[in-house]
Formats: sequence, C-alpha cells, structure tokens
Amino acid sequence: MAGSRSALLVACTAAFVACGAAPPPTPAVAADPTTADAGPPARADATPSPIDRAPDAITARLAQTPPGDRPTLLDDADPATLEAALPHLEPTSEAAGWIALRLGRIKRHQRQFHDAATLFAQAAAADGAPADTAKADLAALRGQDAMVRNRIAALLPLSGPYAPIGETALNAIRLALMAEPGIELIVGDTAGEADRAVVVLTSLVRDQHVAAVIGPVGTIESFAVAQAAERLETPVMTLSAREDLPRLGTFVFRHRLTRGAQAEAIARHAIEDLGIRTFAILYPEAESGRELMTAFWRAVESRGGEVRGAQGYSTHGNDFNAAIKKLIGRHHLEARTVDPHWEQLNRKSKDKALHVPPVVDFEGLFIADSGQRVRLLLPFLSYWDIEVKNDPNLDPASFTFKYGGEPPQLVQILGASGFNDPRLTRRPPPQALNSVFIDAFWPESEAARPLVEAWLSTYGRPPPVLAAHAFDATQLVARAVRDRTDRASVRRALLAIGDHRGVFGATRVAGDGEVQFDLELLTLDPDAGVVPFGGRAEPDAPRDEDAPGR
Repeated sequence: MAGSRSALLVACTAAFVACGAAPPPTPAVAADPTTADAGPPARADATPSPIDRAPDAITARLAQTPPGDRPTLLDDADPATLEAALPHLEPTSEAAGWIALRLGRIKRHQRQFHDAATLFAQAAAADGAPADTAKADLAALRGQDAMVRNRIAALLPLSGPYAPIGETALNAIRLALMAEPGIELIVGDTAGEADRAVVVLTSLVRDQHVAAVIGPVGTIESFAVAQAAERLETPVMTLSAREDLPRLGTFVFRHRLTRGAQAEAIARHAIEDLGIRTFAILYPEAESGRELMTAFWRAVESRGGEVRGAQGYSTHGNDFNAAIKKLIGRHHLEARTVDPHWEQLNRKSKDKALHVPPVVDFEGLFIADSGQRVRLLLPFLSYWDIEVKNDPNLDPASFTFKYGGEPPQLVQILGASGFNDPRLTRRPPPQALNSVFIDAFWPESEAARPLVEAWLSTYGRPPPVLAAHAFDATQLVARAVRDRTDRASVRRALLAIGDHRGVFGATRVAGDGEVQFDLELLTLDPDAGVVPFGGRAEPDAPRDEDAPGR
C-alpha cells in the first residue's frame, strides 16, 4: 500500500502540472493521538502526503484499492490537500464521500460539530460504501447533541471486584433522588474497567441522552471518563480522589476530598495553630501512602516547617518495628554507642536497640494511613519510647525518671481523613487519643443528620464517606440539571453553585470544577469519641491562576 501511495503522489503532481496548476500547499495539522476515529496525525516533515494531488488521481486510486482497504486509504492524508480536492469532485461520487467522511471526523475531533455534520451529510449522500458509515456517524453526532431534560446517569462499578463500592455509591444516589422529584436516573456499569467505562459513557450520552453523569469512583476509569466526557461535552461529576482530574477539561467536576487538600489543611493547622515546626512521617508503601506523604512534606516545607524523617512500611503484615527503628535512630546500631542509663533500664530486653535512647527530634508525627493499620501501628510507638501527647494536659516532666532526668519530646499525632474510620475510632488505643486529623464529613454533625438517619434506618449502620460524597454530589447535579435544555447550560449551572448546604455543611463549586469543603478539625476524646478539635480549618481561597473561569 505504501508503494502504491508513493506512485500516486507522482501521478497526482504530474496531473496538476499538466493542468497548469501548482499543487496545493500542505500545512501540517496535528491530530490528537488519543482519538481513534481521527486517525494518526498528519505528517509534519517535508515529505507531502502521498494522497491526492488531483481529483482524477484520487478517483483512480480508490478504484484500484480493494473495498476493504478504502476506509483507511486517506488516514495519513494531509487535511488541507483533501479540502482542496473535495470541491473538484462530483459531490455524489464515492471519492467525494470518502474525503467528506474523513474531513468530517477531523472536524468532529476538533469540536467543530456544525462543520462535521455538514461533511457527514455530504458523505451520506454519496455513492457506495462511505454513505452507510457517514449516516452512522451523523446519527451519533446528532444523538450526542440531543438531551432529555432532568435525566442523569450514575456511572459506577456494579460488577466485578469493585461492585460493593459501586453499590454503596448507587444506594446513596438513589437516596438523594428521593427528595428530587422529576429527576430520572439511568444506571451504567463500568465493571471497574477504563475502556468499558468510556463505551458506557458514550452510550449514555448518544443513546440515552443524559444531561449529566455522576461517577466513576476508580482513579483509572475516572481519568478515561474525564477525557471522554470532555470530547462529548457532557458534565461529569467524578467521585475519585485522583489529583487534578478537573484540569482534564471544562466539563469535568469532582466531589471528593483529595490527598493534596488534606495534607495542605493539616500542615497549615499544625504549623500556624499548634506551633509545630518539626515533623516526621510514617506511611504505607502504596501509591496512596506515597502521594499523601509527598503532599504533606511539600505542604510543611512551603510553610517554613521541616520534615526530619520519613519511613515507609509494608502494607502486608502487621510489623512496624523496622520503620519506627529507622525513624528514631535505633536501626543502624553500629553508628550508636550504648547508653548506660538505657542499658540498665532495658537490661532484660533481648533487643539491643533498646540500649540506646531514641532520637525523637520532631514535634509532630504524621501517619499517612487509615483505619485498622493505624490502630495496629500506634502501640508500636510506645514500645519504641516515642512519647505521644495523648492528653492535652500531659506534662513531659512525668517521664523524667525514664529519661535519666531529662524530659522527653512529646509528639503530637497527626492524620488525614483515614483516621476518621470506625475501625480506629470506636475503641481507640491510648496513643490515638488527642490525635488531630481532618475530614470533610463528620457523621455526628448537624448537617450530616439527614443522611445518617436515613442510612441507619435503611442499612442499620452509619454511612461510609463515599456514600456522603455520592449523596451530596447528586444534590448538586440535580440542582444544576433541573429544567435545563442543553448540557452547556448544565455545566454553567454547576459552576454557578456558590453556596450549597448539604451533608458536608457549606460547599461550593470552584471555577476549576473542584467542589470545595469546609474541612473539620477532629480529635479523639476518651469519653465522647470523635469531636471537633476546637476550630475549623478553612480551605485556602482559590487563587485566580489555580481556578480559572471555565
């Protein structure tokens, strides 16, 4: 095929010269490689495309090409060359049909939908094979523009290993819609797969004509859906914590507290309100743990604080000894000398690491983990002589004898939303008391009461955080789609929501598509459980460069 295309170039050029015309210019037009139907990008080198230097040559070449190969014959043709040739062909000829189809797909990819529809209509009126393909593309394009008022979709993993997560979100969406009469829900199953999620989204838009979409949840499928939603110009409210999702497009929104936002808030509070300047970090060696650790480290340094050390631990098993020993200088004993006081104090211990004092040169310890693992990790701190400030009135002098007359550094435990987990908070270990953590959803708050009571009465347990996000996201989307006539107006309505009172308290949609929350500073009280720490951590006001108008 490549050889025949090169021969065609010579023939086409000769045809133009014979007619006394110069070959048309061939500027490079870059096509997006992520769009399958747009084909590969046009060549940007000095070699012109081998397709079409004269209308007669195109017709002849198509006639010589087997029917099965004709749809791809123009894939690497220069769009400007095709546009120059199209007016010189019989409008209903097969050659004109293939060129119009190819140009229509390029226009569709460039989001010039009116021009794309015109070209598809021309191709649909042509003779031969291009007509049927063009009719299908034209129908899909018109279906993409069509929208049924007050119809939304839930795009969630309802089969496969993530089905329980999807079911939780779907139950919350349905619960929220009980208070939204007239809003119709269509459900799509992603099975937790990115490719399938895009296919289902496309069907929801082109076949079901939904006005907006809630979901997905997973990071990979949300990334793929965000890109597809932008091409389809359909508002999508994702429930994923993946960073920077809304930056993928102007139709992409997110209702989830990101790790970056949590790290910023807890670092700001620790430094500005608690006066902590030096920190250490323990984190699970998983993507989520590394992301949260990195975000917290950067947030601390941006505010003039210092991270003295960070250690990761395996997510498999419950042994945290190695990570903690490395953090406090009790791992590489060849670099330490035995301390007589500590050797005598721990003379019965077989672990020689206890014969040297811990190096606790930090005031705050941020644990970038959640739930059960935090519950298991915290007692290891006491074993390795990290004295936790588990009481706001704890006096370092009470440890004077243990530390040979010198009071130790008391360490404030800090966490993110993962601390707000019943597996940790229902019966917390002593080291968890007085810890400071942050979350957007607090089930005991007055704002959360409607969801908590409804969830308890229906499912017999408090709602998980994902249910709260799905519930509140549904309220926002329902408010935006009601009685709108097109998806662009739905998008504008979402961006106009400046003060929504829901289960998270006051929320707002920022100009970059992020739903912003008033983050609650929380702590663990030995009698009352999870309670406010004594103030709210307000999010930083969005800067113009961070939240551009959309």
